[in-house]
Amino acid sequence: MEKAMTYTGARIRELRKENGLTQNALAKAIGVTSSAIANYEKGFRTPKQDQMVKMAQLFNVSINALIFNGANSKIDELTGHFDKLSDARKDRVIHYAKEQLQEQDAVFADADELEDNENIIKVDFKDTAITMKSVPFYGTVSAGLGIWLQEEYAETISLPSNSVPSSDYDFALMINGDSMEPIYKDGEYIFLKNDTSFTLNAIRVVTLNGEGYFKKIVHIDNQLYLRSLNADYDDIPITEHDDFRIVGRIVN
Repeated sequence: MEKAMTYTGARIRELRKENGLTQNALAKAIGVTSSAIANYEKGFRTPKQDQMVKMAQLFNVSINALIFNGANSKIDELTGHFDKLSDARKDRVIHYAKEQLQEQDAVFADADELEDNENIIKVDFKDTAITMKSVPFYGTVSAGLGIWLQEEYAETISLPSNSVPSSDYDFALMINGDSMEPIYKDGEYIFLKNDTSFTLNAIRVVTLNGEGYFKKIVHIDNQLYLRSLNADYDDIPITEHDDFRIVGRIVN
């Protein structure tokens, strides 16, 4: 407890100086006396919860950053970067974090299972190289209600070679939404070939009035629709007044 109080005090002092505040100015900002701030910084006293909240808001950090050292600074750094991302990129970060957690859990589970098995030769995977491949990436495409799909915002990303199809493709997209489940899942990458040909009952990446969709094209009662594989979603009608374009076909 004493070490925690000492770190908290040192952290308050560090943040106060970084923000160009005197002890008196900080005291006025959070509604305490300057002697209280001095006691906090020396580790003689611990701020009350409401005072910690006020300081965290004033210094633009989490409360954990005032109390703990080490890992929480990484959380603050990650949060700061995450908050600046677009919604589509936030989805990619969340999906990647989930994948990393699943891989980690799988490794730990396998390690626990194999720990007592003397007939298994253990391999140090840190020495195993993972080959990466650069892939043209145009962002996310909706498997739900539609998002903007614009080629001019293309970038290059690196993916494990074993997750990239060997067949010819032109670009990759990430699925956003669950309307094409169970075959195509939210957060998965799909690889596409530029193809503007029209084929009924085919799954295509299309744009409808400027918004990108990953759907099946169907024709019912003289009407074209974009159809999801997930029955929870309604068909999206395509009329003669809509700007409808086929962008590409999936190759994986």
